Amino acid sequence: MKGLKLISLSLILLATISASAQRSLRYWETGAFGGSTNYIGELTEGGDFSATVNETRFQFGIFLKRNFSPKFSLGAEISYGKLYANDANHGMADRGFEMNTSILNTSLTMDINFKNFGKYFKRNGNTPFVTAGFGALVYQPTIKTDVDFTNYDLYPGSNYTSDFMLGFGWKWKTGESGIFGVSMNYHFTGTSYLEGFVEKATVPQNDRYFGIRLIYSIGYYET
Repeated sequence: MKGLKLISLSLILLATISASAQRSLRYWETGAFGGSTNYIGELTEGGDFSATVNETRFQFGIFLKRNFSPKFSLGAEISYGKLYANDANHGMADRGFEMNTSILNTSLTMDINFKNFGKYFKRNGNTPFVTAGFGALVYQPTIKTDVDFTNYDLYPGSNYTSDFMLGFGWKWKTGESGIFGVSMNYHFTGTSYLEGFVEKATVPQNDRYFGIRLIYSIGYYET
């Protein structure tokens, strides 16, 4: 009987130590990012690299993550940015269409690291990662008044749609709790009206956009 009690106590002790060790690998992470945005849609068909550079605009945002293991985290983010396109950059200056749209994105996110990453993995000072997110996109296009929109339906003002994001990046430790990263993110939206207008009697493909992010965050590790 004493032996059974000893085994039971040992198992409870081991379970407690294991649970404590697992908790120590979990941590909160808060941070911010800034970078670029580029729209992909009807106005950018036939564009080249110089058009992409000329139409690059900005984005910035903040996020909160819960790292449940050295390789997996869930979080939420909110970001603001601009999308721009101009017919003059795509060989259609005579038509004169221009897109200038503000976007506000809120998403739930998931990150998966390729290597164990965190406070207790000192040999892994960096790791590639993939990210995915799904949320709501609020967009507000500014429509030019000196363009002929006879054959187009207009969608001015604030609108909203879904936003699905996929991305790939790399992150590095910058001390005990600092983390720096860079990623390329691609967004699929649920609308073809990001420009604020669409040609009548057509069913265009949903608009997309992409961007490069520079990310900095702080990890808050449990003890």
